[in-house]
Amino acid sequence: MPRLIICDDDPMMLELLEEFCKELGMVDVVGVAGNGIEVLKLAKKKRPDILLLDIDLPDINGIEVARILTGNDDFLKIIFISCHDDYYAEAFRLYAYDYISKASITERLPKTFKKIIDDYFRVNYLQNECRISISAKGKDFLLDVDELIYLQSLERKLKIVSEIHSLIIYGTLQEWANCLPINFFQCHRSYIINLQKIAVFNRKEHNMLVMSNGDKIPVSRRRSSRLKGEINNIVLNA
Repeated sequence: MPRLIICDDDPMMLELLEEFCKELGMVDVVGVAGNGIEVLKLAKKKRPDILLLDIDLPDINGIEVARILTGNDDFLKIIFISCHDDYYAEAFRLYAYDYISKASITERLPKTFKKIIDDYFRVNYLQNECRISISAKGKDFLLDVDELIYLQSLERKLKIVSEIHSLIIYGTLQEWANCLPINFFQCHRSYIINLQKIAVFNRKEHNMLVMSNGDKIPVSRRRSSRLKGEINNIVLNA
């Protein structure tokens, strides 16, 4: 679930926004702030996926807050909220994922949350074709399962590495483990690998795998023996 921070200098509006977002159940509200300095500190600590940001703040303008935060986080989605449209053009030209009038928040915000989630995590498993359709960063990618090298858990996101692409989406390893074919193996709590893409398995070097693209992947001690058996099965069945 995407992590959200809300920033508004009106305490009543801030409370209403927090309650509304929690009731929607589409995001995880990890913090609220009442001014620009506070939200900058909170964002650094909590690392949100989405920032619901009032533009008219008492200390630092919301546009400037967005400028600072997006310079450090390419994945942060900023939804500006305001009572007027004075900054509409500048917000969209620079940083905004959406710009919502406070009068229409209850109608617009759920749709915007849904679009963000869909943009980052929409996976269709085309089982008969052995391909996976993924939407990430507003683009659609069609990946051959056989070309996947590994998947890495990055807290609330997943990094998917194939022979052609490296994508980051929302999701969990468990969701993928239930859908991938038998030649995929979870060698570590943070990694699922394609057994057929292993180049080197060095048990002496802290149980480290080298994949076909040169990336090194750790193997947990309790999964090491089973992994060796899986690799032997591949060799015998080749």
